Amino acid sequence: MKRFTSVQALSVSKDKLEVAPPDDVVVFQDGLLYGVFDGATSFSGLLIDGVSTGRFAALSCARVAQNYVLKTHPSNFSVEHLLHQMTHELSESLKVRALKHCRAATTISLAIDDGQTLHFLLVGDSGVRINGHEVVQIHKPIDLIFTSARVAMIKKALLGNNTLTDSEMFDLELKTRQAIAHGLLGKMEPVDIEQLAFDIQTNLLGQLPEDAIQVIPSLLSQGISNGQPPFMNQCGHSLGYAVMNGHAVQGPDMFVFSRAKSSVQCLEFFTDGYMKPGDDPTIRSWEEQWATVEAQDPYKIGSYPHIKCGTPQEHWDDRSLLIVRADSGPF
Repeated sequence: MKRFTSVQALSVSKDKLEVAPPDDVVVFQDGLLYGVFDGATSFSGLLIDGVSTGRFAALSCARVAQNYVLKTHPSNFSVEHLLHQMTHELSESLKVRALKHCRAATTISLAIDDGQTLHFLLVGDSGVRINGHEVVQIHKPIDLIFTSARVAMIKKALLGNNTLTDSEMFDLELKTRQAIAHGLLGKMEPVDIEQLAFDIQTNLLGQLPEDAIQVIPSLLSQGISNGQPPFMNQCGHSLGYAVMNGHAVQGPDMFVFSRAKSSVQCLEFFTDGYMKPGDDPTIRSWEEQWATVEAQDPYKIGSYPHIKCGTPQEHWDDRSLLIVRADSGPF
């Protein structure tokens, strides 16, 4: 029976001092389970059992997954059954802590190994690269709206003033981040919300369906914290997206598939803190690409636009990587 004998893992907190642990969690159970979870960033600052809501969700689901493969015979492995167990456990964990309506959520990129077949589960925008070339990752369209708004706001603020110091740029980033997170009304002056919404609608016309274009003004006014949650696990709207939050998981970015284990030599599971995969299936290569992205677009308004960038205190996101290989040599 094939074994993944080479294992590499890395998890880096967005906190540059690493006082706060990452919201990401890496799981590896030899011959049974491989993957990463990326807990959603909390806007409330609430801690559950001493950790962020995102890390709590990721840890809860990781423990369920590990217990599942240890207690279930490989011939009975079922991704759908595991998904149900993770959903139930997270829901119950929040309920017993009187946090039933708490927004604790995580993405998932996971493979269960029954010895003959690899059963994959992807929820959200964490991804996997198979055999060093096939990348499976799904980005949610709603991110495109908030990213476009942030980039437009920063570029407008920079018009005629391209000599801002790093300190001034980071001040601008924090103001913009607050506006994008909590809504533009009164958050950043002067901002013509109607004009900004019209510009974003115009720019994204043809990239997003009509139902998404129509809600852009409302989303910008409410911000990510209030405008985005209604689309969690929502079907029937193009902005609906899948996330593990203790409720039924559904959406276009939930993906279940299988591969014969004999066809797989290498798996690289990664969270979205990596915007570009490594040239090779090594941590060194992925980290080199991460550094290249940071150098090319430190403010995330150019080649690698995003809803936020790094600051002197934080990287723009946590990042985690798990690489398992059947051998340590090149392909």
